[in-house]
Amino acid sequence: QGALYREWAVTELRSDNTRIYSRTSSTAVFDVIRQLDLSTIQPINYLVDEYWSGNYHNIERCNTVIRDHMVVEDENLRAEYLAEAKFIRAYHYFNLVMLFGGVFLVPEPFPAQQARYMQRSTPNAIYDLIEGDLRGIVEGGTLPESRANAELGRVTMAAAKTMLAKVYMTRYTIGSAEYAKAKTLLEDVIISVGNPQSVADLTPFAQIFDITKEMSKEIIFAVRYKAGNLGIGSPFGNEFAPANSGAHVIGGSGRSYNYPSTSIIDAFNAEPGDIRKDISLAERYYNSDSGTWVDDDETTQCRYVKKYLSPVETVNDGESDWPVIRVADVLLLYAEVVNELQGPTAQAVNYVDMI
Repeated sequence: QGALYREWAVTELRSDNTRIYSRTSSTAVFDVIRQLDLSTIQPINYLVDEYWSGNYHNIERCNTVIRDHMVVEDENLRAEYLAEAKFIRAYHYFNLVMLFGGVFLVPEPFPAQQARYMQRSTPNAIYDLIEGDLRGIVEGGTLPESRANAELGRVTMAAAKTMLAKVYMTRYTIGSAEYAKAKTLLEDVIISVGNPQSVADLTPFAQIFDITKEMSKEIIFAVRYKAGNLGIGSPFGNEFAPANSGAHVIGGSGRSYNYPSTSIIDAFNAEPGDIRKDISLAERYYNSDSGTWVDDDETTQCRYVKKYLSPVETVNDGESDWPVIRVADVLLLYAEVVNELQGPTAQAVNYVDMI
């Protein structure tokens, strides 16, 4: 969760999908978010630092598990823990190398004195570690194909194969033998999730973000959250709800940190009746005290991301999970790799149309 907390700020906020909205605020947090929004990022931007630190804290924990996993007596469980730690480490390094290029390669716990003199590694060295970890998991077969009940949310073979396919498609030249390996991996995943062939085989979009239907067959890997003042609740409902909206959208009001842009709204509106729009975002909210709808104007910001909203009794303590790998992701990756290797086949077009 720590690494994910600021991921939206270093990814989607920097795209043309969302922005920071505040015409009047001069608070420190709005300033650092605005830097990311406008690509005027300063070296002391603490959101970048929090994202970086969150990733490396998790890498440190993974390295400790990898170093000490032999203390687990059960051989099968030991192999499973090792694979989970390597997957999570590879997942974090993949995000880091995508955002920063060559970063610090830390394959094992280092003493502070040694870390002080480390230098950044090349992107290829980072990719070597990522690819090696994920290949070892896939070839070793030490993870289950799926999870159930209390195990839901733990890493599966489908997640490892999808991540490895993404690495192949990101790292290697289109048409190369390494790039083509992604196709077989994604075919395996598609079969393992039920081999969907039409939209009827997919989880309805509205259910994907429904807190009563979390970890449905659509979700291959997600960062999980749990409300109830346990210290593991989701903050994104409050982060993304409209600022100064009181309890009309979510308890404790919102902050408008990830405000849907006009361009993303126009993209949804280009396809009349697109059911994803009203599930993903809202352009106004209802004030139950005044009995009126609040719309955007020169002083009020009210657009907001809806996907991560859930009722909260305590601020930043929502229930909504954050999907990382979905079946839709796999189908679109597969359509891409087929299109690049074979051209726009009927199968590739069908997967795009399904989504």
